[in-house]
Amino acid sequence: MPLATRVRGGKVRSVVRFVHAAVVSAAVSTSQVRSAHAEPNVHDGLYARVTAAASWIALERSTQHTGSPTSIAYLGDSSRVGGEAPTFELSVGGTPFPGIVLAGTVLLASAPGAPLELADGSRVQLSSPLGFLVLAPSVDIYPDEGGGLHLGTGLGYVRAWATVHDPVRDAFGGNGAAFTAFLGYDFWAADEWSVGLQARGILAGLRGGASVRGGDVSERDTALVATIGATVVYH
Repeated sequence: MPLATRVRGGKVRSVVRFVHAAVVSAAVSTSQVRSAHAEPNVHDGLYARVTAAASWIALERSTQHTGSPTSIAYLGDSSRVGGEAPTFELSVGGTPFPGIVLAGTVLLASAPGAPLELADGSRVQLSSPLGFLVLAPSVDIYPDEGGGLHLGTGLGYVRAWATVHDPVRDAFGGNGAAFTAFLGYDFWAADEWSVGLQARGILAGLRGGASVRGGDVSERDTALVATIGATVVYH
């Protein structure tokens, strides 16, 4: 092969190798730039949390009645009711400040096998589950916007209710105010989506009463609720 031809072939191959190297280098540089500018997941914007939990409810009742006869639920001056309760929670809100969520929370629990323990120690089986409802504005705080640890609190309305078999007054319970605090950890599952665990405690004070045949009944209650559950979050 003539020398000139070999020289031209070598130059062509050199040019091809240079162009290939330049293209690869540009592609790698572009990928690195995109990675450097990719935004990490952070907790911001719309907030929606759904939690399915197991709870324990303890309702301590201080009761009074006038007249006779009275309902089984109001015999003596104290009684208590409590038990395990499946619990559902929904919180929806937004993130007006970095890492700080303002939301509205609905929590509903139902204890199907909770007996009513009267002042003399005897027990009466309820004719309905013990229901427990909380409606509260709440604050959920993420100390690290991109992390999973969160904690919060809320203060709002509470209602508890149940029934017993009694011709005079079959319903008892009341309404009041509830303070709640919670702590949890969310693990990123996808953009804007997390799954995790959450524990919550509730302290509530309630009052109830009614006029019944031959008199009146009233109660002042204190409720303690502890929950732990699995949660799914869009945030």
